[in-house]
Amino acid sequence: MNKKSDYLEIAWREYNRKLLSFICLRVNSTEDAEDILADVYVKLARQTELKRIPQKLPNWLFSVTKNTIIDFYRASKPMVAVQEDLQEEVPEPQAISTLSECIRPIIEELPETFRLPILLSEIHGKKQKTVAEELGLSLPAVKSRILRGRKKLKDLMAKRCTFYHDENGQLVDYKEISEG
Repeated sequence: MNKKSDYLEIAWREYNRKLLSFICLRVNSTEDAEDILADVYVKLARQTELKRIPQKLPNWLFSVTKNTIIDFYRASKPMVAVQEDLQEEVPEPQAISTLSECIRPIIEELPETFRLPILLSEIHGKKQKTVAEELGLSLPAVKSRILRGRKKLKDLMAKRCTFYHDENGQLVDYKEISEG
């Protein structure tokens, strides 16, 4: 047996029952508890594949288990239908529509690593999971690139424009900074 599989086996043997009991106290069905436990072990397997073996295994396992339970409840929240009269589109302030037109050339200046995920998610409106599949990247990698790309985009835009916001923090106008 290699070290990784030994590590997983030890984790399974020593903590399986404790983790399952911990989960069962927090969810309503045994099937959901077993699914959550399986997700925890998948996360541990990924860590060992990346050679990031947690130093304090029990602490790591219970922390990841707690977060996985939270994710389970977040994902299972029922969707509430929005009344039709609330679905009407709120008109965009002129500044946003004008800014949207001129942002594309600024996005084109981003390094390709950030440009493609930003274009696909922000401009084309694709879900990050779809972007990850299209680019052949993991979802966390795409999320990271979009986050870092947004920061770089914000920095580029701050060099070129002054932004004006209302009392609620909403963009109401902007002015291009003239080079001089």
